[in-house]
Amino acid sequence: MNQIQRKRAAIAGIAAAAVAAVAIAVLAGCTMWTKPADPAQPLAAQTSPLPAASQSEPLADQEYDAEAGKLEQERYGNTILQATDDAGQEYVDSTLFIGDSNTVRMMAYGHTTLENTIGVISMGVQHIATKPSVYFTDRSGAVTIPKAVSVMQPERIIITFGTNNTIGWTTQKLKEEYTAALAAINEAYPSADIIINAVPPVDKLRRNTGITMQTIDAFNQTLAELASELGYHFLNSSEALKDPETGFAKTDYTISDGVHLSKKGMQALFDYIRTHSYITPDDRPKPLKEVPGRKETPPDIITEDPLAVRGSANSMEKEASSKAPKGLPIKFVVREDCRSMGSLQGTVNQTVRAAADCTTVRAVPATGYVFDRWACTIGRIADIYNPSLTFTVPGNAGKEGVVVTASFKKASCTCGQKCENGQVNQNCAFCAAWPNECKGQPRPTPTPVPTPAPTPTPVPATPTPAPPTPTPEPEPTVPPTPDITPAPEATPEVTP
Repeated sequence: MNQIQRKRAAIAGIAAAAVAAVAIAVLAGCTMWTKPADPAQPLAAQTSPLPAASQSEPLADQEYDAEAGKLEQERYGNTILQATDDAGQEYVDSTLFIGDSNTVRMMAYGHTTLENTIGVISMGVQHIATKPSVYFTDRSGAVTIPKAVSVMQPERIIITFGTNNTIGWTTQKLKEEYTAALAAINEAYPSADIIINAVPPVDKLRRNTGITMQTIDAFNQTLAELASELGYHFLNSSEALKDPETGFAKTDYTISDGVHLSKKGMQALFDYIRTHSYITPDDRPKPLKEVPGRKETPPDIITEDPLAVRGSANSMEKEASSKAPKGLPIKFVVREDCRSMGSLQGTVNQTVRAAADCTTVRAVPATGYVFDRWACTIGRIADIYNPSLTFTVPGNAGKEGVVVTASFKKASCTCGQKCENGQVNQNCAFCAAWPNECKGQPRPTPTPVPTPAPTPTPVPATPTPAPPTPTPEPEPTVPPTPDITPAPEATPEVTP
């Protein structure tokens, strides 16, 4: 039996055992959980929540024991991921993150992209296998998460669900639904490693007081046990998000509702993810199939809001909106790890009414970099790859407004031939910045053409006789001219 078959058999066995356990529990008249307490009646039913318009500590948490909620490493062996060297952004990029609204916020804060994230606002565990919620550009309708996983073919999955099930659910119900969801994902694409992430802690003061840390701790212990039983791994990220003294989320690790992670909390989560990595040989069938483009999931695809903390559905939001200025704060930023790679042109801090358009903001890459994409904390961007963005404020945006994030990446070399001898292809953004790192092919060395030797003049078989040398004729001898001696002059006679 191979590893995949063992996983499937384990899942089937766990599901059967879970059904049998429920029957035994009913007959025995006892609960399935003793520590931390998870009574048969949901904790929310025993709590006297304060009005949603205030934030206060629920009665069930006043005697909360932070130590009781900690997971014992020895109990789970290698199931709980241990500290490792920082696996870097490459580890994050090769992981598919699946979850609820906190997973949506992973994209909003720039840690992940639509290519490696399936986040659905208000989704619970029970929706994973059956609710069509993932959209691709090559089809008109949505597909379920297991189907989407088979299309995306990830190397590994980090799955985070449970927050939207904390009210009214027992640990047994969570285990049954999570088991069914994991079975569907594994059956759809068995080559991916699966890591179950902890349900994140909530703030001591929060809007919905029906969510308690006792329930969250009980859920996380159940999920760690489930991972151990099914042969998966558990990411105990709560230890990075919890205040070790109180057991609640650290100060400023959640936004004002006390439930959703803030930018600071999300950064702590991803620091933990990278330093508690799980890397195995990549055994996915090769070559991988081409993955179609993704489209964002509409924020209202899950119609019910189990926690009553999203958008205008909450009475606190309604009260605040009536007192708020006519407009919401819209902030345009560059992703933190990209700030040296580009900048924004336009008004980056705007106040705009819901359903209205912001003024255009343009993302401008620095030399050697290119624009990558836009992301937003809430709402939808039709073309995330267009550097010029006229953002439309969503109608369900709360008083906190929206953060729109631009990301950049290093340019790719577009040269066909290598830049050499100081000649740089200025049309290539990569080479304009790093000419010595040009990825083009070396230019071929020209082969010298030899100079042909002169063709000798052919010698005829019968030599041509040389013309006779003419005999010079002697010049005539001119007789010498005799010297004439002049006659002596007569001496005149002297007359006496």
